Amino acid sequence: MGSMNPKSYIKNVLYEIQQEGNQKVFYYNGYKCLIRRVMQKGMGYLCGYVGIHPAHSLFMLPPKMWPQLVKAHGGINWVGEWPDQKDGIRYIGFDCGHAGDMKPFMFVHYPEISKINDQYLFQEIYRDMNYVTSVIKLMVDQIITLEENAKRVMDEKVLKNEGENSQT
Repeated sequence: MGSMNPKSYIKNVLYEIQQEGNQKVFYYNGYKCLIRRVMQKGMGYLCGYVGIHPAHSLFMLPPKMWPQLVKAHGGINWVGEWPDQKDGIRYIGFDCGHAGDMKPFMFVHYPEISKINDQYLFQEIYRDMNYVTSVIKLMVDQIITLEENAKRVMDEKVLKNEGENSQT
C-alpha cells in the first residue's frame, strides 16, 4: 500500500468490487462452485461455496463433520441448500468477514471509522474474487481426496469381507 491514503485505498477497493461483481458461478473438477457477496449495510465481503451433489458419496455427511474434514479461509461455517438454486445440491462454504478481513461497505456506510483510525483500515485485507476462487479450488481438491480415501477404505473392507467369506 505504501503511501496510499485511506480514501484512495477505499476508492481502489470499491472500484475492484465494481469490476468483479457480486456473484460468480463456475465449475471446477466437476463441482459447482458459487461466490456471493454479503450485501447488508456495512459488509460487502465475499463468501465461497462448493456444491455436493446428492449422488456424491459424501452428500449424507452430517453438517457438523465438514469443518473437521475440509479447511478453508476462516473455516467451514455454512452447510445447506441455496433456495434460489433449486438444484438439490448441498453447499459447504466459508466467508471472508473475519477479523483481519475488510468489510469494504463499512467504510462507505460508516465513513467515521476510517477517520477515527487510518491504521485500522490498513490492517484489514480485502479478499477478492480471485482469492475466494483459489480457496474454493483448494476445498474441491480436499473433497476429491476425501472421496478417494473413502472409496479406498470401502474397497479394502469389501476385499477383506470377501476373503473372510471365501475361507468359510
